[in-house]
Amino acid sequence: MNFSKKIIANISILIIGTGIGFSSLTTGNAIAQISQPVNQNSPETTQNLSSLKNTSWQLITWGESQPLAEKPITLSFKDNNQLAGSSGCNRYMGTFEAKNNKFSLKSPLGSTMMACPEDLMKQEQQFLKALTAAKSYKINAQGELEIQYGDGQQNNVLKFSPAKTSKTKYN
Repeated sequence: MNFSKKIIANISILIIGTGIGFSSLTTGNAIAQISQPVNQNSPETTQNLSSLKNTSWQLITWGESQPLAEKPITLSFKDNNQLAGSSGCNRYMGTFEAKNNKFSLKSPLGSTMMACPEDLMKQEQQFLKALTAAKSYKINAQGELEIQYGDGQQNNVLKFSPAKTSKTKYN
């Protein structure tokens, strides 16, 4: 059993003991597919993993729209290539790789499974699918994180602002 699966199994056991559901988003779901990096044709500056390590972000725009305001969507990067955050309803976690503006998930995303209002659940599913389809990233001139995702024909951007820090650590 590899290290990531062992952690997910341990988290699953811990969460099951508390009565909260947990799911590894791997069973027959498009969300679970691991994205492969693609060549970036834009002349942007090269950024490496160090530009993401130990940073936290909050989603501000999603393509042409904004996320629902009830619960923020967050994304945090650890120094050990792990990411975690809130998808507006549930918590999610996984591993990633970022190099030369390319971005990809290196493990399927895991998530808690709490029920929320239908509109938040739908947004959550779409966000996780978009994050899974990530291809590249950059920190723009305003200091915002932009993660590009798409199918090659239509590219979309998840745009995040630096998250406000608090004394409480959630991930």
